Amino acid sequence: MVAALGGSFIAYLVGAVLLVYRYNSINGDALSRVENGSAMVFSRDPHMAAVGFVWNPLPSFLATPFLFLKPWFPSLLSKGFAGNIVAAACGAVAAAVLLSLLREWKVSALLRWILLGTFALHPLVLYAGSNGMSEAPYLLFLLLSCRYLAKWMRTEATADLVYCGLSLAVGYFTRYEVAIAGAGVAVVVALVRFTRTHGRWRVRLRESIVDTVIVSAPLGFAVVAWAAASWIIVGSPFEQFTSVYGNASQLAVLGSSLGAPQSGVPALHYVGQQLNLIEPGLAVVAMIALLLAVRRRSPMVLAPVAVFGSVLVFEIYAYYQGQTASWLRYYIVAVPLVVLLAATLTSRPARDVGGRAARPIVLSLCATLVAVVGALSATRMIHDHRLAREEAAQLEAVIDSRHATPRARLALQRLGTEREVVRYLGSLHAKHGSVLIDLAQGYGIVTQSNDPKMFIITSDRDFQPSLEDPVTFHVSYIIVPPPGREGSLDAINRAYPSLYSDGAGIATLVKEFHNISDFPNWRLYKVRVEPS
Repeated sequence: MVAALGGSFIAYLVGAVLLVYRYNSINGDALSRVENGSAMVFSRDPHMAAVGFVWNPLPSFLATPFLFLKPWFPSLLSKGFAGNIVAAACGAVAAAVLLSLLREWKVSALLRWILLGTFALHPLVLYAGSNGMSEAPYLLFLLLSCRYLAKWMRTEATADLVYCGLSLAVGYFTRYEVAIAGAGVAVVVALVRFTRTHGRWRVRLRESIVDTVIVSAPLGFAVVAWAAASWIIVGSPFEQFTSVYGNASQLAVLGSSLGAPQSGVPALHYVGQQLNLIEPGLAVVAMIALLLAVRRRSPMVLAPVAVFGSVLVFEIYAYYQGQTASWLRYYIVAVPLVVLLAATLTSRPARDVGGRAARPIVLSLCATLVAVVGALSATRMIHDHRLAREEAAQLEAVIDSRHATPRARLALQRLGTEREVVRYLGSLHAKHGSVLIDLAQGYGIVTQSNDPKMFIITSDRDFQPSLEDPVTFHVSYIIVPPPGREGSLDAINRAYPSLYSDGAGIATLVKEFHNISDFPNWRLYKVRVEPS
């Protein structure tokens, strides 16, 4: 256990150090989550709700304690390295949880470590544990829920149902897809309890409902509490779906520029290719595991199917319906799913249906080999800009800078323009609360500043009044991105559609910052005291 925890943490942390400090490979979404945490405590209007309600808050909360060390280690915020530390720690704990689960399933020691390696060192998981994104804590809480669900199937202890439900509840504050896993768990618990309870169908149904409520209550409370807080504070219970910064709005403005089919049968073909890249043996292992589970009359296989399989099916369906962008990381749940399905083949149940000891060595080795091949296959994602659009753009120049595409090389020049903006504002001696900026794209600028209080940011309670009447609220400067694509969602561009081009009659252009990468050219405007 200690070896799995320590070894994984070191591997992920070394990967994070190399990505951030050696290659300047900084994931924008990860950096924005760290900035959300910083806004809660270091902005000019610090408050808990500054974490935002569009994205899940736990990654930002976990990163925030590290930010108190930024006077000595500024890169914890400026490069978002606090998020990388959180991802590495969560990835390591996830590996330890998986090892415990495999031990509880009585997988042999050798195969246990091989399966652990195929998970922890799978390129997609290794990258998730190093890049500061939410996938590592997401996998951690899903694995915890899977472990306790499987344990309940063996022990039927109510405490295991409670722990399973709590794992899902905390996981919901990391990723919304955990709610789908919760639905899968509820269905499996209901079916297992109904089939195991003796007596009339009314008794069986009652027992089934009781256990389903026990496992679902924590997640249900988390969903309702987060929705209620969002509704009270920002006026909408589900900002992820209704906010202009949410997933639907981003898809609407990005459209075909994402470089992948958007919906329908072409989307299914595309996601099939992505799954083949991640885990080419998924379908084979799943079919064999399910058939063997029926033969053994063992429900153990239902635990990974309920937790990870339900999420995977949902992600595929959502992309088919045109509701997601089908980033490769959305299907990371396929990795633990294959590993755990393979584990059900390699585990040692007491007896099979015929009464003979059931430990199919050949089947175990073949299943483990399939998992290993899947991990090796995923190394192709580094160069596959069509299927692994995010990962290839970040990693190709890291692995092979000489043969990387120009865009991949530009990705390693992140935040140069943002630092230039901050230096220029410093030369202007901008005062506290004098620079108006929308964090949706401007998070990179704010994180580079040693004086974040100079900015009026989206989470500040006087942001909207300052936007509507910048003179009255003593706004001196406005920073705005180009109005195209994601820039069209910027609050300043929405309030003043012509500001970027001509100042909208309220401001005068001071400077344009030309970006050397494919990120927007920012423009800095000085607010006129008397609008023209």
